[in-house]
Amino acid sequence: HEGRVMEAILAHLKTRGQAAEKHPILEYFRDTSVPAEERLTKWLFHATQFILGFRDFCNLCLRFPADEAEKCPMKKSINEHADEDGNHWKWFYEDLKILGLNKSYELTDLLSQMWSEETEIQRLGAYQLIALAMSTNDPKMRYVIAESIEVFGNMFFEGISHVGSEYEKLTGKSCKYLGHTHFEQEQGHLAGQGDQGEIEHSLFEQTDLTEEQTKFAMEITRKVESSLIARWDDMARVCGRM
Repeated sequence: HEGRVMEAILAHLKTRGQAAEKHPILEYFRDTSVPAEERLTKWLFHATQFILGFRDFCNLCLRFPADEAEKCPMKKSINEHADEDGNHWKWFYEDLKILGLNKSYELTDLLSQMWSEETEIQRLGAYQLIALAMSTNDPKMRYVIAESIEVFGNMFFEGISHVGSEYEKLTGKSCKYLGHTHFEQEQGHLAGQGDQGEIEHSLFEQTDLTEEQTKFAMEITRKVESSLIARWDDMARVCGRM
């Protein structure tokens, strides 16, 4: 039945997200015995390369060439979403300043930290998403990639936004990447009607998939979940929770 397969894939994604609700990194964000500033900053530098790698994923890999997007509403919708998500790194830079992390380093010290074994899983997470996006030119499959990321991203940014609110109440300083600005944007993507960088879900949800597309879509959901959960495990380790 037309659209049923995509609906089933999206329902599967929602179930997989619910299964991760008790992940140690999300539990860490909820642990008010740890100071809010520590919960915001303990993992942040560690995750830098994924956060900035995600910028490249959106801007260079997920989006389609402009001439293709002009001829295809699905590709245009993916591009609008990628353009929006590909700008969130600016909020990250602002938060680094707000949190007092914008310090001077010896360049070689900084590079050796960022490309060390310690941050390999974060880097690999970005590379895996990039490889997935570049493995397909099918907008339906790139939609599944985007939605798989959104399910877990929404959970993550909901969790951290509450910590951002705690921090704001204590200090009067408002974070954007780690606060409600980012989380509300993520929520908009999930309920989007095709404006303000939101994917026009109706274009995709009622579309039919071949058997081959269905198989690949399910493989995408598994790969994205595996990659993002590995990142969360790594961040929980850095925070002393795994």
